[in-house]
Order: sequence, then C-alpha cells, then structure tokens
Amino acid sequence: DNSEILLEAINKAGDDKEKREKIVKTITKIKSISDRDFVEQIIPIEANIKDAIDIFYMVNTGGITLTDAELALAQISGYWEDARELFKKKLFELSDKGFSFKLDFIVYVLLGIIYQSGDEMKKLHGSENSEKIKEVWNILDKYVLDYVVNIIRSKGFVDHTDEINSYYALVPIIVYYYKKFTKGDKAFSNDEINKILRWFYYSQIRNRYVSQLPQKLTKDNKIAWESTTPFENLLSLIEEERSLTITESEFEGRNVSHPLYKLCLFYFKSKNAVCLTTKVP
Repeated sequence: DNSEILLEAINKAGDDKEKREKIVKTITKIKSISDRDFVEQIIPIEANIKDAIDIFYMVNTGGITLTDAELALAQISGYWEDARELFKKKLFELSDKGFSFKLDFIVYVLLGIIYQSGDEMKKLHGSENSEKIKEVWNILDKYVLDYVVNIIRSKGFVDHTDEINSYYALVPIIVYYYKKFTKGDKAFSNDEINKILRWFYYSQIRNRYVSQLPQKLTKDNKIAWESTTPFENLLSLIEEERSLTITESEFEGRNVSHPLYKLCLFYFKSKNAVCLTTKVP
C-alpha cells in the first residue's frame, strides 16, 4: 500500500521537516508515473531492416539524437546492407596511410557528388538512391579516394590527418576530382594541384570548416562541381570572410596545434628539412 509506505518513510524522517517534504514530493512523483502515457512502437515480425531503421528514425528524438549524417548512413544501410562494412573497410585502408576518417565523412562525400550538397542529408534516405550510390562508391573506392589522399600526401606534404584541423576540406576536392575522373580526365595538372593546395592550406589556417560545416560544404561542393575555375572561386569565399594576407602578429603566442604551425611544417617538409634533435625529416 502506497499510503503505508509514505507513512513509514515520514515517521523515519522524524522531526526533519525538509526531509519529510522531500519524501512526500518524491513518492508523489513516483505515483504519478502510472498516470503518464508511454508510446510503444512494436517492430512487426515480418519487418525488414529498412522498416526497423524507419521506426528507429521516428523515435530517435526520444533518445540520444544522432547527427543527420549518422541517420543518413542508417537509411543507406537499410537499402544497401553491405554499405557500412564496405565503407569501414575502405576507411581502414586509408587509415593505414595515415588518413583517419569517420564514417560521416563518406556520407558527406556521397551527398556532395550525387546532390552537390552538404546539408540535405534526407536526400540520401530514399531507396531510389541505391544504384547511384553503389555506382559512385565503386569509383570512389577503386580510384578517387586513393588518388586524392596520395596527392595531399605527396604534393601537399600532409602525412596524416592529425596535421590538419579539418579533413572535411577534402570533400570539395574529392567532388571535383570525381567529376573530372568520370569525364575521362584521370589526373590533375600541375597548375590544378597548385591551386587546389593553395585553397586547401587557406581552408585550414582560416578555419573554413570549424563552424557551419554542412552549409559551407553545400556552397563549396556546388562550386567544385559547376565552376570552370573552382578553387579560385573557393579561395574568394574564404577571402570574403577574412584577408588572405598572413601578418606577423598572427604567429605570436601560437603553439604546435595552431594551423600556422602546421603550414610551416608542410613548408619545411617540402624543403627536405631535418629535425635538429632527432636528425630525421
């Protein structure tokens, strides 16, 4: 009996008024639980993976909210059940080269290539995307991702993703190269590489993707896909927010985690500099 439990608890509290009031409030809250409605969503026995994911998507706001990219990946896995494992396998391969990405990076790349977007993840939810995503992934997996990473490593002197503050800057480069590759042009010219790297370095030191990532990727992916001079235009977007000129004062008080330090590191590596302490590059 609830009243007996309440009475016993109050008696144990003795003359402590504050404790007695707290007991009453707590037990009242417990009793009110039975008056609340709890929505129950049952997954039918005959439901497939896609049905289960759809239900999860609807109730997701009641738990730990996933990002739009994570939800998109869940939907993709619903209509292409091998997707997650294939993506993870490729990410392990790239990680062995020093480039460690999260699964959402792949989702942003797919969205950028298929829809030239960065903030409309729901476009990937429908099963009508299945064949297109498989087609795009086949080219990304076999050619595009490795090529772009190798260019950033060999020409940009970036040995691993720990040396950059946002690897999402690779997304517009991948989008651009994918379109170029599918048109039969399978290599960047030296001029293209120089323009790409200039923009890439500025995207790091000017913190292009530190905030509003999806919205900025939408702008940048469209330019990468549609413009005849994409990286000049992308550089102009950065300049609209902040001058490209690097002043002496920007170096004052900077530690090794600052993008300017990393930029200097890339430069020294390009000149085959050797550490005076370890005697290694």
